[in-house]
Amino acid sequence: MQNFINNISQYSNGRQQQATEMQIESYKHYTEKCLALKTESAGYPNDEDNEKNTSTIIGKIRLAMKEKEPVSDEGKNLKKALREIKKFRKTLLQIEELNTGISDLSQGELGQLNSDIHKINRELNNSKFFGDEAKLSAEYLGLKKELKDTQTYLESHLTINQQELNKQKDMFINEIIRIESQLQTQYSSVFREVFNALNFNYTSDHLLPDYYTFINLKRNNIEFPIISEQIFEHSGIKDKDYFNQLLQPSLDLYLCYLGEDCTFQNSRRSAKLCYIPKDKFMWGKLGLIFESCEVNLDEFYLQYYLTENQIEDMDEIFNYLVNNYAK
Repeated sequence: MQNFINNISQYSNGRQQQATEMQIESYKHYTEKCLALKTESAGYPNDEDNEKNTSTIIGKIRLAMKEKEPVSDEGKNLKKALREIKKFRKTLLQIEELNTGISDLSQGELGQLNSDIHKINRELNNSKFFGDEAKLSAEYLGLKKELKDTQTYLESHLTINQQELNKQKDMFINEIIRIESQLQTQYSSVFREVFNALNFNYTSDHLLPDYYTFINLKRNNIEFPIISEQIFEHSGIKDKDYFNQLLQPSLDLYLCYLGEDCTFQNSRRSAKLCYIPKDKFMWGKLGLIFESCEVNLDEFYLQYYLTENQIEDMDEIFNYLVNNYAK
């Protein structure tokens, strides 16, 4: 606790300033909630099928939730969405494995070739090849040719089950379409999970697409528009970086619109803003956003955080979400 107070006391409009009472209370509140979850989940079994980038505690709670049948309509919809999301992620992994193919080379030869590729890549990244002129040198071009020849040799010994690969790709696209239809929901919890899945993220704290998954989609010739890209195209905003800055507030306000608890006492986003330096969040301004500790999330964004022009542009994103997904 004291370490946290010392850390956040370092920022406030570029000057040293003590953490406010509200920041400390907010941190205590969420620390108590986290400790309660840790205590509650201590007796739960481990989730051996834990998802990527998911903590052990969350994995345990998710496993316990799977074994309990939800009572509320929201719970039933959420469980259905999570089941579909898990299915399509599993299919994507199968596509990646099939696309890798099966080699007829011995394990020893495979190991040597992969070691050679690693060594060549390491040499290509040597500082002596920095700059356009160095990349035209005979040594650099020779290494590039050696790398390409080695990779071509490896690929020539691969067998890919194209029929099964095409089957999995078709299945993947159909699963995505089914999940996309679940964006049209009245429940914030369902929208959050489905949005993150269709943006190919594994956590709710990062809005930009997971780069590794995005590259795999391209490599496997799966053309499916990332959900944030779809929203960008329809938003009317021309600058992609500016759009990315406004996407988080737009989504947060949309979740409030769907009924999520956006009071500063209970909103996870308010808590994050309350004690995260601005340079870690959006526009690189120094200072903690103290107001988010004391006002509800929607009021904070509209009255303290965003300018009038930003609010006007954010409306384009928010209205798109309402018109296309709200039930």
